[in-house]
Amino acid sequence: MKRWIQQRLGGGPPSKIEIGRYGEDLAAKELHRRGYRIRERNFRCSVGEIDIVAEDGDEIVIVEIKTRSAGAHADPQDSLTPAKARRLIQLGRAYLAHRCRRRPHRPVR
Repeated sequence: MKRWIQQRLGGGPPSKIEIGRYGEDLAAKELHRRGYRIRERNFRCSVGEIDIVAEDGDEIVIVEIKTRSAGAHADPQDSLTPAKARRLIQLGRAYLAHRCRRRPHRPVR
């Protein structure tokens, strides 16, 4: 990330939005490298937003990205509260309803 920051125009520190976008780009590249097909990024609906929707075989994979700046150390699962998990389930259902009408009962993880 340090090189990316140095390459920015203006040379100042990146905004939270830029850091988040950078993390989503890295995650999408890694998912693709592992054989996932990226269906959509930043899916928005009345429930909220899904960072990345991918396919792994026949399964739809809902991906929540949490990018931390350098020096911030914590386990990613620590940011997934029960409320956030419930919201991701609702978002997965909303995605299926909006985008998978021909196959609305696909496995989701």
